[in-house]
Amino acid sequence: MATLISTWSREVVRQSHVWMAIRALTSGRSETLTVFDRSTKLMQRERAAAREDVQLYDYLKDEVGYRLSERIFDIKSDFKIGLDLGCGRGQLSKHICE
Repeated sequence: MATLISTWSREVVRQSHVWMAIRALTSGRSETLTVFDRSTKLMQRERAAAREDVQLYDYLKDEVGYRLSERIFDIKSDFKIGLDLGCGRGQLSKHICE
């Protein structure tokens, strides 16, 4: 019984979100929703980079670089040139160049 109610309530919530989206699209308002504010993101990135304990969180970027390199090695093509752009301290290239 609980599973049936849970399934029913999820469906009601999903339908209400769809209805709200349709109503927002057909309301005729011409407001633009800003999803990604570049200046705020830049400020957040600069503040994070200026912290003294920035190396404390590098383990996470190292793990992402390692997992991404594993996926790159699964590609059958042979690439002669690669670009590590925007990867901070080279967390991706150190796994690929080994």
